[in-house]
Amino acid sequence: MPHHRCYHSLPEREGQNYLIRSDISDLHLAFAIVQKFTQNATGKRIAEIEGLLKNATRSTSTTLLTEANINTELLQAALTMKQALGQIGEIVHALGILLALPSLLQENEVVEHLSLAAGNTGRLFDLETNQRVAEFKFNQWQGGAESIRQNQLFKDFYYLVEHCTTKEKYLYTTGTKHPLRFFQGRRALSSIMSNNKKLREAFSSRHGEKYTTIHQYYADDKTLVHLETIDTILPIFLREALSEE
Repeated sequence: MPHHRCYHSLPEREGQNYLIRSDISDLHLAFAIVQKFTQNATGKRIAEIEGLLKNATRSTSTTLLTEANINTELLQAALTMKQALGQIGEIVHALGILLALPSLLQENEVVEHLSLAAGNTGRLFDLETNQRVAEFKFNQWQGGAESIRQNQLFKDFYYLVEHCTTKEKYLYTTGTKHPLRFFQGRRALSSIMSNNKKLREAFSSRHGEKYTTIHQYYADDKTLVHLETIDTILPIFLREALSEE
């Protein structure tokens, strides 16, 4: 059983206000407009337009854009799609946690708090029961330079490690190969925390200059957190990962 560390000054998770402003009919219209423009081959279409605009001048560019049906309506449609698709990650996160619960919960384990929308409720963790605290990461790791995903993973691991509780601590990821490779690597902690002032200050206040690389910190604290794959509970994430390889 992991030992436990107490740290009483953990900040609350920063909430974000996600709002889809377009109704479903707007989204359907936006999709139709963008699809008509891309013709289901975005790269090819962009290359065609690049060639079309070669040697264009101020006087000819307007005509060329009009002939190619490139206008503010198309831009608005693209913006509508971008805004709507920006919510998909939040939806996957929420559904993943909810569908995992029946398999995760043990006999006599009771949900005390859920945070399904990346911190909107002000809770520290995605899940807290009478027996555990847990964070979930449903990212599909590609195995390359994934610094943003690594930064987020470290933040969750750190707050789990430093949280003062006698409950078990879990970090669920889509597979453990890439997360473990990151945790056991030699990436500098200064790089990992470079864009998160609050985390950087909390870490420095707690540990000073004791650790310089991720593998040093992980080696000391890996027994505090159960790093487990969510794929065995929700195989759909495994199938999705394999389809992208």
